[in-house]
Amino acid sequence: FGRLGSEEFGIFLHEVPVEEAETIAEIIRNKVLNLPIPFNDKTLKVTISLGVCHLPAHKKIDSALKKARQALDAAKNDGRNKTVVWGSVEHQSAIEETVSIQGYDHINDKVQTTSHALKSATL
Repeated sequence: FGRLGSEEFGIFLHEVPVEEAETIAEIIRNKVLNLPIPFNDKTLKVTISLGVCHLPAHKKIDSALKKARQALDAAKNDGRNKTVVWGSVEHQSAIEETVSIQGYDHINDKVQTTSHALKSATL
């Protein structure tokens, strides 16, 4: 788990199939959604959007981060409060639209200049 940007965090799930990673992402999304946040006599609800991708053993992490970011942006552009898996059929058009609108060169720069601390935790 590590911070990738001002409001962006990454979770690396070692040797976890993409289907299971999507399930874990949905568990996290729902836990955040159902987490009551007291504020000035009110209870706030917070939502998160998540992008998931698979990192094959022979690929570099910057490629996976780029794809995860594309999936995250597709989730945001498709209404927020959802999980999008990069390459999934149901979200492919949203991902392609997001990729054509935005450039992703800054992600590679971020990966090269940021030290990522990976920690493990039990969900």
